[in-house]
Amino acid sequence: MTSSNPFWRTYLFMLASSLLTGMIMMYLQCQDAYEDARTELTYANQIVSTSMHSLLQKNATLLDLMGQRMMELQPSFRSKEARQMLIEMMDRSPELAGLGVIDKDGNFLVSSFREEENLQLPNLLEQEGSAETFRQALKSTSLSVGRTYYIEALKEWTIPIRLRITNQHEEPVAIISAGFKLDVAGGLWSNNNLPEHMRLVIVRTDRYHQYVSGVQGKNYARWYNDPTPVEQQELLERLLVFQTGKTLDDIKQSGEVVTLILLGIAGELRLAAIQYDQTYDNYTSVSIAFLTLLERLAPSFTWIVVLLLLFNIASFFIFRFNAKIQQESKRHLQFQASHDALTQLPNRRFLFNNFLQWQKQQDGHFSLIFIDLDNFKTCNDLHGHSAGDKVLCEVAKRVEASFVQCMNIRQGGDEFIVVTKTIAEEELTSLCSRFLTELNRPIVMDDLDFSIRASIGIAHYPEHGEKIDELLSKADMAMYEAKRLRSQVYIYSKLLAQKNERAAVIEKYLNHALEREELSLVYQPQFNVKTQRVIGIEALVRWYNPTLGENISPKEFIPISEATGHIFEIGFFVINTAIKEIEAVFKRLQAKNPQHFDDAWQIRLSINVSVRQLFSQKFLNHFAQLMQHYDHINISLMIEVTESVLIEDVEKAKSLLESIQQAGIEISLDDFGTGYSSLSHLSKLPINEIKIDRSFVRDILTDNQGWLLIQSIISLGKNLGIPVLAEGVETKQQMQKLAQSGCELFQGYYFSRPLDQHKLEEYLEQQAKTDQNKHDTPDASLNTPRKLHGVNVTTS
Repeated sequence: MTSSNPFWRTYLFMLASSLLTGMIMMYLQCQDAYEDARTELTYANQIVSTSMHSLLQKNATLLDLMGQRMMELQPSFRSKEARQMLIEMMDRSPELAGLGVIDKDGNFLVSSFREEENLQLPNLLEQEGSAETFRQALKSTSLSVGRTYYIEALKEWTIPIRLRITNQHEEPVAIISAGFKLDVAGGLWSNNNLPEHMRLVIVRTDRYHQYVSGVQGKNYARWYNDPTPVEQQELLERLLVFQTGKTLDDIKQSGEVVTLILLGIAGELRLAAIQYDQTYDNYTSVSIAFLTLLERLAPSFTWIVVLLLLFNIASFFIFRFNAKIQQESKRHLQFQASHDALTQLPNRRFLFNNFLQWQKQQDGHFSLIFIDLDNFKTCNDLHGHSAGDKVLCEVAKRVEASFVQCMNIRQGGDEFIVVTKTIAEEELTSLCSRFLTELNRPIVMDDLDFSIRASIGIAHYPEHGEKIDELLSKADMAMYEAKRLRSQVYIYSKLLAQKNERAAVIEKYLNHALEREELSLVYQPQFNVKTQRVIGIEALVRWYNPTLGENISPKEFIPISEATGHIFEIGFFVINTAIKEIEAVFKRLQAKNPQHFDDAWQIRLSINVSVRQLFSQKFLNHFAQLMQHYDHINISLMIEVTESVLIEDVEKAKSLLESIQQAGIEISLDDFGTGYSSLSHLSKLPINEIKIDRSFVRDILTDNQGWLLIQSIISLGKNLGIPVLAEGVETKQQMQKLAQSGCELFQGYYFSRPLDQHKLEEYLEQQAKTDQNKHDTPDASLNTPRKLHGVNVTTS
């Protein structure tokens, strides 16, 4: 049977018609019940308001007569007759908790309580629950209803009513007050006036509940001590506007009764009639639960439901047909849930759901390849997410084309995962290399060419993990190592695991390195071979951890500090300590040799600043504050930034460096040649010095390609008028070869190892003595070794 059969089409029409008819009948029944309930609630609200007004008016008259009578007996209200009048009134009114006369300062002058009860009645102006309404009663010429509150002396929750007593000049001299018990029948709002299924709520305009029916005594504090939350009032306001088009202010001005649907005390839906009482400044709400309305509708609904059930029983085959449709829909939804909507590749959920099945099919050995696109964020930022999405789709196609008969997954963002049965290292490397070559082919789109590169990490099952989470984690580690080494492909190894464990240990101890004073500074001189003088010193941070029992290399802990954010604290320490120590060194040298270390003597202090520090407003603010207090004409400052600053944001870097340079601080481009610098970038940035990275200097005697690069850097510096400094010079041959090519500035073990502040002081002191004796000795050539205070400046 199919849906094309006319019989089934007719049956569906009949079923739909019956359902529609049933719904219309139910709707009409609901409308009638709703209108009846609205009328009932409106009438009930009016009854409550009328009975309350009648009772309060009666009590107002009674209080006024009593007040005037007591004032006639004795203006101070402290007569025995006054007390007796109050006591007699209490005896006739069991609904009252107490009566009393209070002076304008809030103190009870006389009360209905007998002296033997020895009650300590509070000052009404000092009680949070009564102070505001007491002041209002002093100003009002009519009866005032105070906040419902708990009187500790009486152990009672009361609703106070207050009326001021005036003298012949209509000036208030006291307040006569009566307190109605909250939980006694016959009170201000007794449930006797309303049917059991209705709930009455009285809310004052200051948002405090005056009365809530159906609340147990143990919950009084919750309802009466605190005002209704502003959020609830705002919700009521929104519901009111949405359902009736009126605001609370509209109701307040008109005094009409409005009905709306709202949430009850227990979070149930209720139909409520709300009216504002202008006389006593409160809102009266009478409500009925929707469940009660449904109970009323149950008989009429029953026969409609029975009729519909008969039709449903006969629709078994229709449901079977619908079930087939649902199965197809389910398969479609499952595909959407397990595949990436953009690239249509399986997603991470698919990987987790099918991993065990793949594991069984591959006879227990396979590899997981983690692919991450390099600098893809730049593509999105420059060309928009639409272009980025198209690039990702093309990358996905190339992944599928390169890794055939593999489980190809889009992890999310710019990450892809490939699960392949290939496990041989050579074959895997070749497979990944072919993919990277294919990936690097330009992607042409809307007159734009995109050349995409990626880093790949590989983990083997079961050698590197038996669970998918373990494999993903280790492949991810390998991928980041590939990024760090710029090797494109890296296979996870125990060495990498040890490295990560080592990093975790270093991170743990680095958290407390500063507070335990484990960090210190050393200074490596920078030498000008032409003038044979020290022209600067670079501050280098050192860390000795007594628990690990070793000096931790900056190459280890600086990248970790950048990743964890500790680089800012370490940076502040380095800058503050370096300036403080070098100033102290100069002052001691000046005291020893004032002729040499005079105002004309100059030395440059270089401090390394990471990209993260440079782009941090907090760091720059600290640096600016430091420079305001720094004023030393003999010591100039230079900050060293790495080439990676150029791939973050060239324009922002330029602006930051220019502002730093304007403050009188020089800029050195560190590790030049290892990163992403180009001639166009270098010419844009305000650079005072280029430092050739030690990795190029180390092999200049054997690596012709590296030597050609160094010659190009030296030539580039000359053409741009930027001095070039070679760091990591360890031998005489290296120094001579660099000097012959025009490099004049050097730093390295050949000239001096890094020195602490005291050794540095000795070094500079010895050089001063040597300079003073220069006129007695012939000029030293570059081939002549010199020793300064025991430090050989021409041997490593």
